[in-house]
Amino acid sequence: MNAKTPKPHRWPPEDVELLMRLRDEGTPYEDIAARVGRSASACERKYRYNGGTNVTTRKAWTRPEERRLMEMRRRGDPYADIANALQRSRSAVAKRYCILAYADDEPSSTPSTPDDDWLERFGGLIVRTRIRRGWTRRALAARARVNERSLRRLEQGEHLSTALLGRVLDVLDMDLGLVRRDA
Repeated sequence: MNAKTPKPHRWPPEDVELLMRLRDEGTPYEDIAARVGRSASACERKYRYNGGTNVTTRKAWTRPEERRLMEMRRRGDPYADIANALQRSRSAVAKRYCILAYADDEPSSTPSTPDDDWLERFGGLIVRTRIRRGWTRRALAARARVNERSLRRLEQGEHLSTALLGRVLDVLDMDLGLVRRDA
């Protein structure tokens, strides 16, 4: 390697500058990653490491944010778009949506926890929907980018991770409010 070619793991200053500028303008990490030849997660880590302020971590949810989240989700907007609009991580949006949708009333700051009976009914609905689409558990896990064992536990009503739940609901094109009525 010559002196002008940086090591592959090092970020050239111009790439860092481009990353910071594009992200501050609201460009998704995936688009930035394609431009700088890195993964979206590497871009996100570098952005945060360099003091990026586009996504605030662990900030309390406000009522207007919660209402906007629920409105955008009802319209069918994916979690990634909602996260961008609200300046939050996709995981934070998915988790908050699950809490709010399960509460089944006006957004509040008090999270609720689903009961075991609901988890079993929900797991059964996931299995029925997956089978109706002709998918194996492995296929659904791959599409949702989740561990197959975790998906099995979710289907059996043993496990509820809001991140896992959000990914599975996204892939199956299901809304948690509808799931509660159908389960």
